Amino acid sequence: MNTLVRGQKLPVFSGSGLPHSMLAAQITRQARVRGSEEQFAVVFVGMGITHEEARFFTQEFSKTGARAHTVIFLNRADDPAIERIITPPSRPDCGRVSCL
Repeated sequence: MNTLVRGQKLPVFSGSGLPHSMLAAQITRQARVRGSEEQFAVVFVGMGITHEEARFFTQEFSKTGARAHTVIFLNRADDPAIERIITPPSRPDCGRVSCL
């Protein structure tokens, strides 16, 4: 995997039947700041996902300890569409505040 830089956004787009959930969970699980004990936060946004996927992400992050450094925004497919409009602009502010 390639190294990401601080503040970099990594969109994961996928089609039905592809392992996007496992890839996104692995990236969040393995996030580290190399050569430093510096605190950091991963802002994880899942938009238009199923209840099953939402459960997978929350259980996976809790089970592996990634929940301690992850801020999670989950918008399920049956949630109001307005939430999909509001979520992207609020995400960067949350990341800045979490890292303070």
